[in-house]
Amino acid sequence: MSQSTTQDQRCKKFVDNHVQGALIKRVLLHWVALFFVLGIAILGLKTLMADPGLSPTVRFAQAKGDFLLVAILMFALLPVFILDTIRFSNRFVGPIARFRQGLKDLTQKKNVRLKFRQGDFWQEMAAEFNAVSQLLENSDVEVRAEDDQRKKTQTSFHSRESATCKSYESCEPAGAEH
Repeated sequence: MSQSTTQDQRCKKFVDNHVQGALIKRVLLHWVALFFVLGIAILGLKTLMADPGLSPTVRFAQAKGDFLLVAILMFALLPVFILDTIRFSNRFVGPIARFRQGLKDLTQKKNVRLKFRQGDFWQEMAAEFNAVSQLLENSDVEVRAEDDQRKKTQTSFHSRESATCKSYESCEPAGAEH
């Protein structure tokens, strides 16, 4: 019996490159948008709220220094955001990957049982998959039993027919030519 087992720690960071890559691109897009919005907001507000006696270029230069601190913090947090997104996405991408592999195994007539990691999403999907897998396994056993019974019946019929033919001179159908 093939069994899809799980470990407490994932072996791979990227379980599904397509899905998780799209999520990372989305996080980067949001990060860049936030970076520019914050930059414009900080520079604009600092420039407007600075000492009116200063020239606009001096006010803007002072605002750039304030924005530099925000930019450094945002760049420092970017890897944290990306790593957290990857780790979090494993909680739903991992189960779907195991589910897809389980379906492939079922198409190859393998007996499969899914078990997701603690903290993964869609725990009930594994239980439902396992119920369907068990039904298919039971159905397969019933079909094999019916086939065995049919073969026994056919063998029994053919042996009786053979015995009957031996008791008569000819077992050919009526009207058959010799």
